[in-house]
Parts: sequence; C-alpha cells; structure tokens
Amino acid sequence: MRDVAQEIALAAEARQVHVPGSPLTLRLDGVEVAEEACRLSWSYLDPTDRARGSRVRGETTVDISNLADEAVGTFCWDASQLAAAHRWKDELDGDEMPGVPYVGRTWTADEAWPALLVLLGRFGTATQTGDSEITVDDGDTTHVVLRVDATEWAAYLSMAEEVTSEYVVPTAVPLVDDLPLWAWDEMFEALGSLGPVIGLVDGRFRPLPDQ
Repeated sequence: MRDVAQEIALAAEARQVHVPGSPLTLRLDGVEVAEEACRLSWSYLDPTDRARGSRVRGETTVDISNLADEAVGTFCWDASQLAAAHRWKDELDGDEMPGVPYVGRTWTADEAWPALLVLLGRFGTATQTGDSEITVDDGDTTHVVLRVDATEWAAYLSMAEEVTSEYVVPTAVPLVDDLPLWAWDEMFEALGSLGPVIGLVDGRFRPLPDQ
C-alpha cells in the first residue's frame, strides 16, 4: 500500500514553495490519511508579527481517490500552497492573484495612449490639448494638465514592476481598464497631489512648471 504521507512530504521537500501567491515561509507540518482523502496541516510566518516568529496555521483536505500514485504528493502539496495563498491574500487584503503567474508585457505607443485617455476619464473630462498634453477637469475644483509623450508613457507601462518579493511567490498583476493596478494607483496619487501640471521625469510622475 502506498505511503501517502511520505509521498506528500517528499513532494513538499523537493518542490518547496512555487505556486504563485504562496507565502515563502510556508511549510508542511503534518499529514493525516483517512480512507481516500488526506488532510495536510501547514503554516507560515505571520506577516503581522514576524518579530515574534508566530505562525498562521491552516489545513487542506484533498480527495485522492482518483489520483494516480505518482501524482498524489505533488497534487496535495500544490493544493495546500494555493489554499495558503488565498488565506494570505484574504487576511491581508492584498493585490496578489493566487495561482496566476506573473507575465510581463511590452506596450506600444498605439496601445498605451488610448488606455491613458480611458484611465484619465475616470477622474474627469480628459481632453487632448496637444500632441503630448492632456487636460483633466472634474468640473469642480480639479484642473490638471498631464504632459507626457506617448512613447514615454508606453515605456513607463512596460517597465518591469517589482516581481520579486520577500514574502510571497510573485503573481500576475491585477488590471484596471487593461492597465496594471500599480500604474493606476500611481496616476491616482499623482493627479491628487502633484498638480496643476505634471509629467513623467525619469520614470516617475513629478510636478512641472505651470507654463
């Protein structure tokens, strides 16, 4: 009879933590086998209390009745990683996308410029007032001029966001209006705090002279 607990333990040791969104400190603490199912106990360092070394603990139950012997260890360990990834995201209200790997994207100016207009339209009436200038007016108190070249904006979107993490396996980047969430967040902050004239300088939004 196959030793399920040993198979899972060996899979966890061999493959370690690799499922996108899984906490890097995740470990397998125990396996219990009952008939055609197994329950895995796991834990990871509590990110809110790392100084004390306390751990968040959880369990994942997996039906193994239809699994080939050679697939049991890998399937059960992967299922536990995914469960831990969802636990991490839910408890910290994070932006991670559990189970979805990071894939970079290279933007062209033809793709990036219309996406910029859509994004700015969320903040007010966005009007292109020059080849490299867009005015955003919310009809009340906000009137911001964004000066940015289409090619420069495309390069900004294409720059590799931080895909390494000291906490979790990197995941895909959430999108808002087909734009990376990080870019949307940075634009939101720039429009709210840097006006009345802003631009991209060395890959960062910065205030520009009002002229």
